[in-house]
Amino acid sequence: MRKQPIADRHGGNARIIVFGLLLLVGLLAGWHLRLVSAVNDRVKSLQDTSRRVGGQLDISVNALTNLVSITIVTSSGETEDGGLATFGSALGQAVIQTLGPNVVERELNTRAREQYDFYAMLIPYRVRISTKAASQ
Repeated sequence: MRKQPIADRHGGNARIIVFGLLLLVGLLAGWHLRLVSAVNDRVKSLQDTSRRVGGQLDISVNALTNLVSITIVTSSGETEDGGLATFGSALGQAVIQTLGPNVVERELNTRAREQYDFYAMLIPYRVRISTKAASQ
């Protein structure tokens, strides 16, 4: 006696289950991309505000890896204060590197939970902050 394929023996349930899983994954991915789009809109407004007040932020959000890269462009540090300005700049960069990523990650991950972004719950947001001197 010849064996029937699983789909025939179970009345096509396997196809329905596969279709349902694909549909669920598609809905979750679409919801995640919609929420990442909202994050990108917020990032754009932050960059515009930063430029209006004389600063410069470069922020990018990778929707697949949930990596947020923030580059803060600082002044070159060539002022009359000399050593004090250099010390202040170094202290500011240390505070940014120590506190910045944790605060931003916590905010993004909390927001993902509030908006039921299951993809971001599985792959949490990570933030990388770097600084660079402004080119003159």
